[in-house]
Amino acid sequence: SAPLLPETYRPLVVASSSPLAHMFPDHVDLDMRGKKHEWQATVLLPFVQIDSLLSQLEAMPLSESEAARNRRSRPLLFGSAVGALGLLRDAAAERSARRTSAAAGRVAQK
Repeated sequence: SAPLLPETYRPLVVASSSPLAHMFPDHVDLDMRGKKHEWQATVLLPFVQIDSLLSQLEAMPLSESEAARNRRSRPLLFGSAVGALGLLRDAAAERSARRTSAAAGRVAQK
């Protein structure tokens, strides 16, 4: 999942020399008590030390484009034009266009 992080932060989770390496192990243990299959196991992950994590993140400023991607914004819907998701996307775009043109009309009337 490291490729999903801003490029600036990736070394924190993949580099063995990272001060946070102990929170992002390459191997994790499984608790198999009472389980027959590995997929039923409880994955034993290390606890994230939030103060350490935040202090490292503060010391690594994001680029302008990374900061923009990391902001809260309206949700985006990606999907094929074919199928139910495409119909949903088209209907949402149509509603949005109607609202935008109606709002523009109200502004023009003032």
